[in-house]
Amino acid sequence: MPRDIVGAERTGADITMRLLPVTTLEGAVSPPAGRDWPANVTVGLYPATVGVVAPALLESPSRANGGRFRFGSVTAGTYFVVAET
Repeated sequence: MPRDIVGAERTGADITMRLLPVTTLEGAVSPPAGRDWPANVTVGLYPATVGVVAPALLESPSRANGGRFRFGSVTAGTYFVVAET
């Protein structure tokens, strides 16, 4: 049975790392004119992939922060940004 030993040195292992370009996506949401700010707002970043039903990232903007949201370390691709209450 394999065991992980924290802090142990290992030899004979070749590890290849590949750097991926990432970006930050930021914006703001606001309620329609004349409506109060909802109690709970979430903004989700969903990959535009068939069958994906869970967001890759979630934020919870509020009236206090001006409705701002920010997703960091977003890899290249096509996404849907969805605001829900």
